[in-house]
Parts: sequence; structure tokens; C-alpha cells
Amino acid sequence: LAWMMRKAMQCGLSFTQKALDQYLPVDPRKVTADAHDEWKLIPWGIAKHRTVPQRSFMASSVQARLDKSAAYRPPNLNLSEGQLQGYGSTDVLG
Repeated sequence: LAWMMRKAMQCGLSFTQKALDQYLPVDPRKVTADAHDEWKLIPWGIAKHRTVPQRSFMASSVQARLDKSAAYRPPNLNLSEGQLQGYGSTDVLG
């Protein structure tokens, strides 16, 4: 949520101080927390992951998770030896 809030703020959206305090600080230890499977939430179960086009921007937490977990290798990302390839990066951990 923090990266979306930062992008929204760049476009002029404002948030309450309570929301900023709660969601903007990103704990770097959370990059290895359990990932959810968004398709389990859809009752009709359309199990097709979206395509992530080249030149998309990834949150820095994605590469951090890749670095810390050899099991985390989403099939819809362009990776080379565990490194994101062809994407920009948005710092969400700083």
C-alpha cells in the first residue's frame, strides 16, 4: 500500500496523518512474510496471472523478496538468476 500512497501523493492526493503513520513506514523484514495467493480469493477461480510488461516498475520489495527466498519465483516476471530484468524500480523500503 505504501508505494500506491506515494504515487497518489505525487498526483496531489492527500492522506490523514493517521494513514501516513500507519501505512508509509515499510518494515523491511516484511518482505519475507507469507505471500498471499490472490486467486484463492476469487470464488470462481480464474487462475491466470497477469502479464507484467517490460518497462513496468517494480517495488524494491519484490527484488528484496527474490534475494531472500529462492522459492519466490513468480512465473509472470522476467528473471535472470533471481534478478528482475527489464523493469524499473520504485523504492518502497527506504
